[in-house]
Formats: sequence, structure tokens, C-alpha cells
Amino acid sequence: MSNYETVLYSVTNQVATISLNRPDKMNACNAQMRSDLTAALEAAKADDEVRVIILTGEGRGFGVGQDLSEGIPPGEATFKLLNDEYKPMMLAIDESEKLVIAAVHGAAAGVSGALAMNCDMVIMADNAYYYQAFINVGLIPDGGACLRIVQQMGYQRAIEMVVSGTKLPADKCAELGLVNRVVPADDLLKEAQALAEMIAEKAPLAVAASKKALKQAQGLNLPDTITMEAEMQSKMTESE
Repeated sequence: MSNYETVLYSVTNQVATISLNRPDKMNACNAQMRSDLTAALEAAKADDEVRVIILTGEGRGFGVGQDLSEGIPPGEATFKLLNDEYKPMMLAIDESEKLVIAAVHGAAAGVSGALAMNCDMVIMADNAYYYQAFINVGLIPDGGACLRIVQQMGYQRAIEMVVSGTKLPADKCAELGLVNRVVPADDLLKEAQALAEMIAEKAPLAVAASKKALKQAQGLNLPDTITMEAEMQSKMTESE
């Protein structure tokens, strides 16, 4: 069941599914969706019955980015939009101890693509594609996409993707390491649910610690990584 205007929320077998629900607008992200999605993510994080979160979209695609009917606010208003409304949404995923799996079909364009890229895992339908078209309207990727693209593709491939502003289909995304797997469109949610349920059966403290350790390791050298692992492992061995 859903108590939100622009997202659907349900829980099955310890897996919360949050679905962007503005299919008539191709799930364009407006102010209400930013508020609803952040709230739904926080609800899933706080629910002891939930161990894994799936993020997907209703209708023909995952999402087409910012709702342009709101306009593109200039200058300081753009900063506030991205920093005050999009940032909490993305951090709700990044800082979640529970893994978040994006199940992407159709378009994942603009900041909707960033939303998927910020998830811990991405499963793409064979009809899906990323479309970072910002350059075509004189903008740069946002929502954390600059970091995620470089992390996942490396700088040279990332800069080509950004400045070309072309669609990247699912098979190419898999080749470049942007997604975990590509599946037939009809099997997308079934595959995502199966993966989520597999993870939900694992020790939740170890899953959370694994996410934290891998993220921290990206900014550490080997000696500091080993020390960080030792600290976390000591907590694992003390747990039930």
C-alpha cells in the first residue's frame, strides 16, 4: 500500500519496493516526488521488517529526470533545488544501511539516471537506457552523477559519455560496468525481487558493514583499509 501521492510503497518477504508513480509524465521528478521519495526511503530504512529496498518506476520508463514544467530555475535557485531537495533524496540511498537495488526499464534520463546510479546495484531491462543529455541544453550532470559515472566507468569513458550527450543502451551499460546485469523486460521485477530476497537472507549487520567498508575503502590506502576492516570485523565477531 502507498500513503504517498507520487510513489507506490509495498513490502514483500522483507523487501520494500518503492515505485515512482507519475506514469503520465514518464515519472518526471517534481517537488512532490522529491518529498515523497525521500520520505518513502526513510520509512523503508526505519522499518525493521525491511532488509532490502527496490527502486523502480511505473509505466513506460524509470524516469525522464527533472520535471521541466517546473522550469529550470537560474543561479541561486538552482543551487537550492539541487542541494536542498535532490541531495537529501540521493543521500537517503547512499547512507542507507540496507542495500538499494534499482530496477530500470525504458528511460533513465537526467537526474533519474543519477537516482539509479546512486543505488547499490542496478538491474536493467533489455529495453532500458541511460541518457545524460545535459550537455545538449548547456548543463552538466547533477544529482551525484559526476561522481558515479567516473567511479564506474573511469574518467576517459565518463567524459565521452557526458560531452556526447547520447543514449547508452542497456547492453552498453553492462559492457562499461554501469549495471550489474541486463534481463528481459518482462522479467525485470521478478529478477530484482529474487536478488533482493537472496540478500535479505544474509546477516543484516554484515550486509550493512560490507556496504560501509567498500565505500570507505575507495578513499583509503591499503594499511588504512586493513585497519578499517579489522575494526569492523571485530564488531561482526561480537554480534549474534
